[in-house]
Amino acid sequence: METIRVANVEAAIQLATQLKREGRYDWFRGQVRCWPLQTSLHRKLAGDGEAHAAYVERLGRFMDWAAGTPQLAYLSEGANADALFAILQHYGFPTNYVDFTTDPAVAGFFSADCVTPPKDAGDSVIYCLDTDDLRDFYADFDEDPETEKFKAAPVSIDVSNLWRLQAQGGHFLFINHDLEALYGPLDRIVFPWTGYPAYPPREQIYPVHKSALEQLLDQYFFVEKSLEESRRFFETIAGLKRAGAKIGMALTTARPEGYLAEHFSVPLEPLPGWAPDLLVDWRQPRSEPFGATVGRFQKIVLRDDPGAPPAAEQVEGAILSALSRDAGLRGQAVEWMFSGATGLLATDGFAGAFRAGWNGLRGLAYADEDIAVALGSLVALWSDADCRSADGHTVAAAFRRRWPDAREVEFATADGAYSKGWCSDAGLLAAIDDSWKARLTDRSEAVTVWRALQLTQHPNLLFDFGRFARLFCRYIVPSQLAGGRSLTLFNPADLWRLGLP
Repeated sequence: METIRVANVEAAIQLATQLKREGRYDWFRGQVRCWPLQTSLHRKLAGDGEAHAAYVERLGRFMDWAAGTPQLAYLSEGANADALFAILQHYGFPTNYVDFTTDPAVAGFFSADCVTPPKDAGDSVIYCLDTDDLRDFYADFDEDPETEKFKAAPVSIDVSNLWRLQAQGGHFLFINHDLEALYGPLDRIVFPWTGYPAYPPREQIYPVHKSALEQLLDQYFFVEKSLEESRRFFETIAGLKRAGAKIGMALTTARPEGYLAEHFSVPLEPLPGWAPDLLVDWRQPRSEPFGATVGRFQKIVLRDDPGAPPAAEQVEGAILSALSRDAGLRGQAVEWMFSGATGLLATDGFAGAFRAGWNGLRGLAYADEDIAVALGSLVALWSDADCRSADGHTVAAAFRRRWPDAREVEFATADGAYSKGWCSDAGLLAAIDDSWKARLTDRSEAVTVWRALQLTQHPNLLFDFGRFARLFCRYIVPSQLAGGRSLTLFNPADLWRLGLP
């Protein structure tokens, strides 16, 4: 092992760059401290049979979900194992892979990357690896039955639409044993922690924009978190019962058919507009490389003179004009910049919500006008801090200031992701399909949205898809974003249930 000490992270990056140029090393890894080079799977599961069983169960759930998801179905093939674990690695799932990079500046960033500055004594480090030397070393082990089980291999992969991986280079070292005990400790550059280098900026390593795939993965891991919280809840209840506490629980199960059959003259079936062949444009995976999709800026100048319309109307008009002028704009993860923005519209929170709204809507089969209206409504709603209040009455009043007949609804996808939003009551009523009304045994029950949602929980049995999608875009999406929901659902074609809170 060769250790070279330098004064700071900038000197470490310069030295690593020089060593790369000289051909001594080609891969690098930055760490805040000189911790042993171990995989997350080894750190978290070594010797813990119970944790390993839970890990296998979690992995199985992800594989089942991926197999049923068009964008990820290819992961079920053994040849794509590296891609599978690259995705899981970037979402905190323990794996046998360790992140590396070919860019010394990226390694320098990670040598400084921590939530709070380290208080313990120790060095930050950039590990240096010659991948040819590693391959040669382990090639000899493949020929010996006693050692062939030990594997260490450089893996470079580009997972389509995984922008975070593409931004960081997509290089991993697969290890299934104690690398330092067999191959030996890696050469290293050490230095005191002095904070982040001037380059690269954080947003280049952790992109603020999210691809369609990353939005989908957020949805999956939201469900995973909910499952874990439910498991802990029931474990707590079981513990209290064992301790002698008397706890009564009543669990209700929704009807699997999704409606109250006794109120209809004939069984309900999915309405024609929800047919899979008609929703292809809503579920079509799209490939958007990070470098070609992210990086465009578009300015909107907000006026505040006496003759200016409200900011929401200005933004709606600006978005629609921009989309009309540039047919390719929806293929770009645009960073919208607001000149003249004040108050809550000048905050990072608003910028993040608007960015999420644009990226969540632009790739779906919404009309340009619907997207413009949705983002204009987001401006109006975000300007009202009460939308994010902890008080339910205050929140309701805020949304009804925007839409006087606003009604709160909750909804979920078939895989268990769920959210809440607000919508026009009259709009929902108008979106109910006439054939649903015709099947009621008592036509008077179709008079209110409240009663309709009591009778039917599956939206594909109740609503005309086109009218419902338009409402979902214009009302429910911006209300989720303005309300600060931890997960925003953008695609009405994915909804399995919709009802009242």
